[in-house]
This record gives sequence, structure tokens and C-alpha cells, in this order.
Amino acid sequence: MTYQEARLALNEIYARHGRKFKDKILQDYFDGKSWYYGIVEPDQFDEGVFNDKERDNIETIREYMESVKDGVPTGSGAVKLQPEWCIQPFRSIS
Repeated sequence: MTYQEARLALNEIYARHGRKFKDKILQDYFDGKSWYYGIVEPDQFDEGVFNDKERDNIETIREYMESVKDGVPTGSGAVKLQPEWCIQPFRSIS
């Protein structure tokens, strides 16, 4: 998984809860998804809406993103996500 793919995967969790994005690239990307309805301003978004699996996946993705330097994963590079959150085009990596 590249850094950019991880960034999209991370933000998809937020997008699925209706969060809008300050970053134009992210906003344009999610605006292009048929399932996306951005209704919550970034500064009004409450992370309390996340379930335990989503919180675990957010933490896992953030840790992975921190371990990636110049697009190359350090260590094993494996990302193990809870598969219930993964919806096309993102899949868990085992």
C-alpha cells in the first residue's frame, strides 16, 4: 500500500461518516464517489461516531503512514486492517 493509498483509506473512514475535507484533492476525490454525502464541516466533525474497529483501523493506518518514507514502507510494510470496514476499492492486506 502506498502512502497515498493509505491516506485515501484513512480518510474514507471519515468520509463514510459524512465528513467534508479542507484538502481540495480529498474533497474532489470523495465528491466523485456515489456513496459520499459530505454533510459535516471538518471543524464540526465528532470522532465519537467511530466504532472500535474504525478506531483500530485509523490507528493502524496512521502508524503505517508514519513508517513510510518517500513512498517506501519501512519494516515489513504489511498493514493488517479489520476487514469489516474495507469496501472497494480498498481491501485489507494480509
